[in-house]
Amino acid sequence: MEKVIKILLIEDNAGDVRLILEMLKEINIPLESLLVLSNLKEAFEIDVPGADISLVLLDLTLPDSDGVETVSEVRKKFPNSVIVILTGMSDEHIALSALREGAQDYLIKGESTSKELDKVIRFSTERQSIITRLNKSNAELIATKQELRELASHLQKIREEERTTISREIHDELGQLLTGLKMDVSWIRKKIDPQEEEIVNKFKDVNQMIDDTVKSVRKIAYELRPGILDDLGLNAALEWQSMEFQKRSGIRCSFYSEIDDAILNKEIVTNIFRIYQETLTNVIRHSEATRVTTGLFSDGNSYILNIHDNGKGFDQADVNTKHTLGLVGMRERSTMISGSLKIESIPMKGTTVVLKVPVVK
Repeated sequence: MEKVIKILLIEDNAGDVRLILEMLKEINIPLESLLVLSNLKEAFEIDVPGADISLVLLDLTLPDSDGVETVSEVRKKFPNSVIVILTGMSDEHIALSALREGAQDYLIKGESTSKELDKVIRFSTERQSIITRLNKSNAELIATKQELRELASHLQKIREEERTTISREIHDELGQLLTGLKMDVSWIRKKIDPQEEEIVNKFKDVNQMIDDTVKSVRKIAYELRPGILDDLGLNAALEWQSMEFQKRSGIRCSFYSEIDDAILNKEIVTNIFRIYQETLTNVIRHSEATRVTTGLFSDGNSYILNIHDNGKGFDQADVNTKHTLGLVGMRERSTMISGSLKIESIPMKGTTVVLKVPVVK
């Protein structure tokens, strides 16, 4: 054959070993690719990586092992190798049981031909090649997925930092400019003859416009990054977000916390807050709820954010197949902080979102 196969023969009967050697010669397998051992202990002690063994020819009746359990032990040592059972005619039913335990084929001693052995070896070569390629592809896929996740996490951190900077600049710089403008307008208004009713009214409109602009600036700044999140912590920010949500949507929203948020790092605080924001956005868009109840607490092992609405709910199977960006983003955020996100919903019985973040001890 063109490719050298590394074969491990575990057989304690010298006559059977000679028979296997003869068959290997007939199908042109070089004997240097064969390792012969007489018991299971020797097989487990050999200094050969399991991945380098393509085929294990295994006698089920060995001095230190007997029966189908042998297959399970060999499979642990050589997880990617093809295991072929060597059995006598009277033990064929045992060989069939061994197939159910993880063996791929069996050969009947004294009855199998070199052609049958050749077929088994070819199968092992093809299988090993497929396994190697799949393992390589899986390893590359896992590595790529991890790199993408790290990149997404890095970009998310940069985005939050930029939002914090822009929010503070808008709030401080633009806020100060608008305050100065309002003071100048008020000063000019005092210089105008009160009898000029049309001009006085125009100044009132300008003042109102400035007030509205100040409110808009504050709203934009808080939507970018609520200052309360950095100044007063997660509990205060979630409480504030709940009140803002209730004012904006008319949906009753209550929040309670049983944890000391001072022990949470900035990354955990940010991602919990963003997941809460996205959940409330989904409530407005889809739930038709009249009440949202949220709790933040700990079970000793995890910090738990539990959000429940009494809306119309949905079929989870439909949502899982759609992979909406909002839910994908929430799951990615939970992964960034080593957490887990679970969404449970029953049509007409509401929806519950549970975020669990491990407690760092």
